[in-house]
Amino acid sequence: MARPKQRPANAICHADRPAYARSVCRECYDSVRWRGTLPTTLPGEARKMAEEIAGKVPRAGRKPASESTYIRTGRPRVAEFVAGVAVKNALDMEKTVEELKPELRR
Repeated sequence: MARPKQRPANAICHADRPAYARSVCRECYDSVRWRGTLPTTLPGEARKMAEEIAGKVPRAGRKPASESTYIRTGRPRVAEFVAGVAVKNALDMEKTVEELKPELRR
């Protein structure tokens, strides 16, 4: 019977961090999963090893912004615009949502 492989205790990308998945740390795994690239903090040899593993990390599926059921207010200009529309509609959020995303009507 085959023995299961033991995962290393420390990540191959950042030796001071614990291994999260596929022998890389959480920061590198999430970076590849969400952005498709490794962080720039990796030194030369560790970067080469991590790039080999990064090809095996599945990318996260995201809905296109047009299919989203919420307004992404992470950017200051978007947040300011949404707040302005809300104030214009006397803080009536149903009217505000109807104006910003008409396709969300009930």
